[in-house]
Amino acid sequence: MNYSRKFLFHFLIALCSLFLTGCATKAVTIATYNIQIGRGMDKKYDLDRTVDAIRNLGAETVILNEVDVKTDRSNGVDQAAYIAGKLGMNYVFGEASKRPGGVYGNAVLSVYKVEKLDVINIPANGYESRSAIVVKIHAPKPYYVIGTHFAFEQSKKIKAVRLKCVDLLAKYIKEKNYSPVLFCGDLNSYGDSEVIKRVQEQGFEIVNDLKSFSYPSRKPRRLLDYLCIYPAGSVKAKNYRVINSRASDHCPVAADFIFN
Repeated sequence: MNYSRKFLFHFLIALCSLFLTGCATKAVTIATYNIQIGRGMDKKYDLDRTVDAIRNLGAETVILNEVDVKTDRSNGVDQAAYIAGKLGMNYVFGEASKRPGGVYGNAVLSVYKVEKLDVINIPANGYESRSAIVVKIHAPKPYYVIGTHFAFEQSKKIKAVRLKCVDLLAKYIKEKNYSPVLFCGDLNSYGDSEVIKRVQEQGFEIVNDLKSFSYPSRKPRRLLDYLCIYPAGSVKAKNYRVINSRASDHCPVAADFIFN
């Protein structure tokens, strides 16, 4: 092999190495969004507006709370299937509670295959049930997602219930030895609350800027929606943001993740 061919050969090897390294460290957007069953701040039901809000996130994977499937109040629409179909994404749905005509719960959408592993009943407020959906995202570097929605009341009793939810889900993850895990959703807990402190104590990394609010979407003054990583440091997160949208009473929150 002469000098010019050697140079070209090594140049191409170096170029391929840089390309593969870049692919391996490519950041992907992941978001969580409480869609309030497709009702915006104007109280109007408009699921296509919800679809547009999710599309604008440009996310690889999206965790959705307050999703109706075939309920009377949502005109019998399977919202998880409708949204995923419009976006060309794969999805799974996890029931949390019954509603007239259908059910209500959480969904996970992804451009990759989504494998539903579990739906866990979690402590709630006594008059409606809540759940967490556990999935595996079959991306080039697979990861797990737990999408959940905690009880909303700010009473001392329900704050204690939310602490139990954190402990239950942390124990589940550790027993299953899942890693890395993105723990996401509407935790109905403020950034300085005991619940969020407990999340950190259980070994999770909070991706959110705790002073950047997501609720109510008209004029956010509370942080309720979270992106968390387990174990802390297992995934690199950057560019956390709250997206301005009134397609729900919550704003979607998103960040860019690099899977090592």
